[in-house]
Amino acid sequence: MLLCLLLALPACDSGGYGSSYSGNTNSASTFVPGAVAATTLGTVMVTTTGRTLYTFEDDRNDTDGDGTGDSDCNGACNSTWPPATPETGAAAAGQFSLITRDDGVAQQWAYKGLPLYLYAGDSAAGDTNGEGITGTWFVARPDPFADTASSVGTLIAGQNLVTDVSAGGGQDNIRSDKTGFTLYVFDDDINDIDIDGPGDSDCNDSCAALWPPLYADMAATTSGNYSVITRDDASRQWAFKGEPLYFYAGDTVAGDVNGDNISNTWHIARIAPVQLFNDTILGTIFTARGSIHDVDAGGSQSATSHDKTSYTLYLFDNDINDADGDGPDSDCNGACAVTWPPLYATVQDTAAGDFTIIDRADGSLQWAYQGAPLYFYVGDGSPHDTNGVYGTWHAVSP
Repeated sequence: MLLCLLLALPACDSGGYGSSYSGNTNSASTFVPGAVAATTLGTVMVTTTGRTLYTFEDDRNDTDGDGTGDSDCNGACNSTWPPATPETGAAAAGQFSLITRDDGVAQQWAYKGLPLYLYAGDSAAGDTNGEGITGTWFVARPDPFADTASSVGTLIAGQNLVTDVSAGGGQDNIRSDKTGFTLYVFDDDINDIDIDGPGDSDCNDSCAALWPPLYADMAATTSGNYSVITRDDASRQWAFKGEPLYFYAGDTVAGDVNGDNISNTWHIARIAPVQLFNDTILGTIFTARGSIHDVDAGGSQSATSHDKTSYTLYLFDNDINDADGDGPDSDCNGACAVTWPPLYATVQDTAAGDFTIIDRADGSLQWAYQGAPLYFYVGDGSPHDTNGVYGTWHAVSP
């Protein structure tokens, strides 16, 4: 029963073993996508019996040269590293897929395309004896971040046990549960204030002690808009759309957003290209963040883009009321869109929570908040202008 509670699984049993390994109790027991447990190495993926799962860097690097997306651990290798085999009827789910092994018959679970294995040297639930073996085997971990609802709209927050920062601003060997703690991005990183080149963190030493990086563990597997950058001290940090992600030491409980707008350079990290601004009249409103596609003279998406950071975002009453009667989409197209350029989304973007993506009449994509498409106003000539607030157009508040 204790194991059931630890894994937070819908059921707890002795697990079934893949037919190829039925005689080996060190081989693959049932794996339910998403099952995790806390270990001395942090949060790791496990089977229903609590056995730690691993990934193999040779698979990532296609060491056997037969193409990516399969297992490079076959034959004798399987005696030490049994594959996590699925039960009959198992199906891919989310970032978990099923690959076919080199024998052309057996299947194996994979996470973000990397096959999952057990280690014969682990004898009990929670063992992580396979970590770091030959510098190619590492525990499989879930992402340390998740889209999370908050009082100021969906944001990116920490998830599970993550490595702490030391008092001096370096990576510590202690872990804390940061589930639900807000993540932030830093304008100085984009602007390369330290002039050592883009694509790294400009927050180090005492800055990092105040703004702890979201450290990336060995074998962290990137996907979508998430990547891993190397910090000045050679540690690794998660980034979203190239922007390093940080916690704030002033957030003491999950859900705090005390770091937003500090020094006008720190902002809540979100899957949508928006940030908050405290307008003296309108209160807290959404503004854009980053480079956004322009609209052309006909009201369609242009091939060009411009930095629209801090430009006010608006919603249109006609969209909410479906004035054109064609359902929940944008009612502002053609000449209207020239005056009210959409906050365009890209095909790489993914919706989450109250930030969604709609299809526009010209086939382009547009961000929406709580179902309302988001727009700029052509009459706003500078960041934080709010000249578009009139009639059926309103600044967007969380």
